[in-house]
Amino acid sequence: FPISKNVYTSLVQKYYPYSKTTLMHLDHHLTHATNAFYNSGFRQAGVLVIDNVGSYIRFELEEKDFEGHENESIFKSSYTKGFEPLYKTYFPNSNINFKNTQLQIENTPNITKLYEYITKQLGWSEFEAGKTMGLSSYGKPNTNIPNFFTKSRGDKKVLDIDFSLYDPKDIAYKIQTESQKLVGDLVQKTIDLTGETNICISGGYGLNCVANYYMKKRFPNVNFYHEPLAHDAGNSIGAALYRWYKHSGDTTIRPRKTLYNGPKYSQEELLEGIKKYVG
Repeated sequence: FPISKNVYTSLVQKYYPYSKTTLMHLDHHLTHATNAFYNSGFRQAGVLVIDNVGSYIRFELEEKDFEGHENESIFKSSYTKGFEPLYKTYFPNSNINFKNTQLQIENTPNITKLYEYITKQLGWSEFEAGKTMGLSSYGKPNTNIPNFFTKSRGDKKVLDIDFSLYDPKDIAYKIQTESQKLVGDLVQKTIDLTGETNICISGGYGLNCVANYYMKKRFPNVNFYHEPLAHDAGNSIGAALYRWYKHSGDTTIRPRKTLYNGPKYSQEELLEGIKKYVG
């Protein structure tokens, strides 16, 4: 819907002064889901979003105000019925525990948040989880390392672990194998809740290609679509796709055919760019 000028519209209009600006208020996980589903080529599918932190949510829960953020979401998706949320986990901004079949709120780290924490303990930034994933291939099981998870959430006792006592390769192996198993359990939940064997995966953890390969082996009869723009860079595309399909009534399936969404460069431009980094 059209809005008055703010920091976002001002930025767009600075570079595209003749553009009409529209701001859409959509849940963060919904835009992850729309980007994956509309690019998948599936007519209908279950969509699993495994993220670090999503939209800020506030609503009344058991006569109390709840404030928190999305962690993981499951949607049943189709071109005709849109996106039906079937399951969500939240991290609260206060100490509260509440569970039902569609909603799980726990004040312990979710899967992706704990993977990020372990990555930082290994000496990298929270944006370098790919290095943890790569290092995990060189590790092995080490039963001396305390548990990272309790059921499907991070164990708070992880904060007390002295990681210097253990081989970094084994730490990476442990967080990779344990987290991908839990994500696999969420894939099974997605299948059970949606009744679909077409499954899309998005959200930051969806970039974990080692885990994606594990899913292919664990679920040989599932048709997976792993969104390559599973991180937040894909959300704006998801929002645009959502608006188009919702308001146009279009049901044309347009599967993603390339990973290259940016501008094209000539050979001369590429060589000129390379010269900046080589002598």
